[in-house]
Amino acid sequence: MSLPLHNNGEGERDTHLWTSGRQVHRRGKRRPAARNARYTKGVAFLIGKNSDDFGLSRSSRFRSPTRGVRVEAQAQGWWDDLSALALALPQAAFSHTTAAHIAGLPLPTRDPRPFHVSVDGPRGSRKAVVWHQRAVLEAEHHRGYLITTPLRTWLDLGCLLSVRDLVVVADHLLRRGLMAPDPVIPPVVGSRRLRQAADLADGRSKSPQETRIRLEMRDRGFPPPELNAPIIEDGGWIGEGDFVWREYRTITDYDGAVHLDEKKHTQDNQTRDLYAAHGWRHVALTKRMVRNMDAALERVARALRDNGWLG
Repeated sequence: MSLPLHNNGEGERDTHLWTSGRQVHRRGKRRPAARNARYTKGVAFLIGKNSDDFGLSRSSRFRSPTRGVRVEAQAQGWWDDLSALALALPQAAFSHTTAAHIAGLPLPTRDPRPFHVSVDGPRGSRKAVVWHQRAVLEAEHHRGYLITTPLRTWLDLGCLLSVRDLVVVADHLLRRGLMAPDPVIPPVVGSRRLRQAADLADGRSKSPQETRIRLEMRDRGFPPPELNAPIIEDGGWIGEGDFVWREYRTITDYDGAVHLDEKKHTQDNQTRDLYAAHGWRHVALTKRMVRNMDAALERVARALRDNGWLG
């Protein structure tokens, strides 16, 4: 069994796992027997009634996220619980929102609990686990965990996410070449939402927030923009706009956290000065601005109208 990576809740990976009474380290080095080992925060280990560790595992220093596995009581993060469950269910694949979180897909929530598990055999019975039975398990290893494939994961999300959130995930997968532009959508729960999301998806969006803004513009009847399009003037490239309306000489950019860097901010100002010098109207949107999406997009609409849009 490949050992699942473990997150200790402090941004670092901890792979100290105990099984069969000895510690197994990711690099393959043997450590002292678990009963004599120094337990550290985030440790996960399998335990059996005949194990040397059984008595020690009953200590209040440990908790049991799932049957047969103990972790240090202070390890309260979802990665800790996930690693414990992975030890207990080596043949199962994490799926749905759990697989999406492991794969780093953009979801509206940050905590994947309860965990979704897919199996190609009989379902089990464990607390905080949602079981799914599959005739064929479409799965692959990612970051040390067995999870459903990208397309399978997106299809599974159809019964859990809104159309808008499904588009955000689809754009992410398209941008990385992990999903075809016209995916085959089988008759699954949520297939109608999935088809709607597939029609709206566009891999040219480079961030989840760009996707959300694009969808808000569409809902409000904005003219369709070019996405992340180059701006060429006098035969040379001067910049790239997140949303570009050439007919109306208008550019809108979403300035995420990367634009707070002083060097990037200076570069942005120089680029936008060039836009103005060539007759382009530029509108920057920030995270704070889009909290009030109506007001943010009214600024964009005003710029478009000033340049001839009749909407």
